[in-house]
Amino acid sequence: MTVRQAIERIDSIVRNTYTNEEKVFWLSNLDAQIATFILKTIPPYKEQYEQNMDSGLLAEPPFDMMYIHWLEAQIAYANGEIERYSNAISVYQQEYDSYANYVARNTTPETVTTIKYF
Repeated sequence: MTVRQAIERIDSIVRNTYTNEEKVFWLSNLDAQIATFILKTIPPYKEQYEQNMDSGLLAEPPFDMMYIHWLEAQIAYANGEIERYSNAISVYQQEYDSYANYVARNTTPETVTTIKYF
C-alpha cells in the first residue's frame, strides 16, 4: 500500500477535515515505529513521504490494513471521539502485534550466540 492509497482509503471511509500533510505525518510516525522496533532498520523520513505520495509503506499485505486503522484512530483521537478511538486502536494493535510476530518468526537472526556449559 502506498501513502496515497492509505489516505484515499481513509478519506472514503471516515469523514474528516484533516490535511494530507497531517495524515502523512501520522503514517510516517507509524512507519518510523515499525522500522525502529520491528524491522530494526533506519526509519524513513517524513519528507520522503511528502515528496513522493506513491512511495510504499513498510508493512505489506496482509498487514497493511493496520495503516487504515491507525489513521482512523488518530482522526478519532483528534476529534475527541474516545469510544471510536478505542475501537480503532484495538484493531490496529492486534494487526501491529500480528505483524511483529510474523516478522519475528520469519526473520533469521544476524548473529547466533551459543552458550557453553562447562
